[in-house]
Amino acid sequence: PPVHRYARSRQDALHRSFGPRTDRASRHECPFRAERQADGALAKIVLALPENTVIVVTAGRGSVKNAGSKQALQTSAIHVPLLLRPPNCEAQNIAGIVSTIDVAPTLYELAQVRPPQRIQGQSLVSMSPRDWSLSRLRNPDGPDQTALCVADWKLIVTHGDPKATYLYDLKAAADETLNLANDPSHLDTLENMM
Repeated sequence: PPVHRYARSRQDALHRSFGPRTDRASRHECPFRAERQADGALAKIVLALPENTVIVVTAGRGSVKNAGSKQALQTSAIHVPLLLRPPNCEAQNIAGIVSTIDVAPTLYELAQVRPPQRIQGQSLVSMSPRDWSLSRLRNPDGPDQTALCVADWKLIVTHGDPKATYLYDLKAAADETLNLANDPSHLDTLENMM
């Protein structure tokens, strides 16, 4: 997911990042009213914080159209928002792959504190974007699943019974409807990701 780092003037950053909306459109014209209300509430919190505060906004999961679906690791479910606003840093977007495991090392670096030896992830302050991400879904009502995303490819493996493997070319079919795991022309890609 892209990461946004903001370090403009405090007021400018708040209004661009979390700014309250002043329009009074009807419910049908504002499908994102809840998000706008959350943005406004977050802006009030941010204004009350000291200037040197690092702000991190993220979520544990993305949005799932059908929580009981066979593909609970679809891109919309594992793509989480991540906004990082450290003080005195230049605003930028990171278009490469990042992971929520990168948040803790980032906070250690920003605080200028040495991280524990066994910490996972890499700091977003000084890293080059990674070329992979791994997601795991532990399902108490069914089999566990693991998703590996590498560049424009996603591999999903369902563990347990029934076992299943899905391979998606996200560039060719971003909606993840064409499973290429059994396509002989993509056997090399499948083997490399396994």
